[in-house]
Amino acid sequence: MEENQIRWSVIDPLGNEIVLKESVFIDHVLGEHKTKDADIRASLEEQVKIILQSPRFIIKDRNFPNRRKYLDLVAVTVSGTNKVKTVGIIVEVEVEPFVVVTWYARRVMDEPFTNEELIYHAGFQGTSRV
Repeated sequence: MEENQIRWSVIDPLGNEIVLKESVFIDHVLGEHKTKDADIRASLEEQVKIILQSPRFIIKDRNFPNRRKYLDLVAVTVSGTNKVKTVGIIVEVEVEPFVVVTWYARRVMDEPFTNEELIYHAGFQGTSRV
């Protein structure tokens, strides 16, 4: 596997190209997690691409100023049960094109942010850029 081989590429609602490298998918998205979590993350790959193209929110990452979080809700099946989960996708933004760092699924959305950290919000009255 070539270190920088691109697995896929999408364009976010602000016109930024975002890529997932094969090495990141194998080493970070899947490799750093327990089997069950890795399986859920793998099953979300197509939904992750859709979220990056049309997220509910894009916020600045408080811990890493060179990263953004793309957030939305998805339906997943876990152990035969359908559940709604929050999906967060961490993206490195100080490179061209932007690069996916990892993604996660949670039971609840608990992402604090300030107005200054909010970059994008898909509102009820259409899409708005903040």
